[in-house]
Amino acid sequence: MNTKIIQTKDYNKFNTFKENRPINLKHVKNLVDSIKKFGLLEEITINENYEIIDGQHRFLALKELFLPIEAKVKKGYNLDSVIPCNLTRIGWSLKDFLNYYARMGIKDYLLLEDVLSLEKELSITSTIYLYHKTGKCSIPEYKNGKYEIDVAYGNYLRNILTELEPIMFKNAYHQKFARPLTTIIKNNKNFNLKRLKSQAKKYKINIYSTQIDTYKGIIEIYNKNLIKENRIF
Repeated sequence: MNTKIIQTKDYNKFNTFKENRPINLKHVKNLVDSIKKFGLLEEITINENYEIIDGQHRFLALKELFLPIEAKVKKGYNLDSVIPCNLTRIGWSLKDFLNYYARMGIKDYLLLEDVLSLEKELSITSTIYLYHKTGKCSIPEYKNGKYEIDVAYGNYLRNILTELEPIMFKNAYHQKFARPLTTIIKNNKNFNLKRLKSQAKKYKINIYSTQIDTYKGIIEIYNKNLIKENRIF
């Protein structure tokens, strides 16, 4: 595809995709300060129709400073190009990807958006993991629009954390506990919540710096004094 660089102060020429991430005004302000000190370090990217593919915050910062917009024109780029342009950028959060795919009308992301709108305790990362259809969702998979949700099973796992919360002294929702426990439940059909609650009252379940250590700790406490055929792994 052909690329050319343009400069213009005709701000009205430019358009953004409604599916793009919401504008972060604090980010715009930081960019304004940066451009004042160092100038524009990277042009924005647009297509031949002046639709912004990458750099909507830089565009607004330049506009606020009444500076010309410097843009790379990528002929043939469209809405589908927005995500590839931003996958390697640290600026896009997990919430931004959720908003993008939800606005595109992808059902699984719309359902996840509904779940997160009611979630007050779990982090977005833990929620993504708990509610995933198989529990094996990778973040790159999520960012690429491949997320699959199972709301009913996710609610089941979420309720287990709620029951454990009083015993865990408000640590049940901690990502380093919630994710290992979810993995254990999904890997063990014989998992018994009453058993874990009983053991957790007798023996403290520690949350370690790594999730694998927390995983091992939960397993050890659950299996303590339990016959082999009823143990989990």
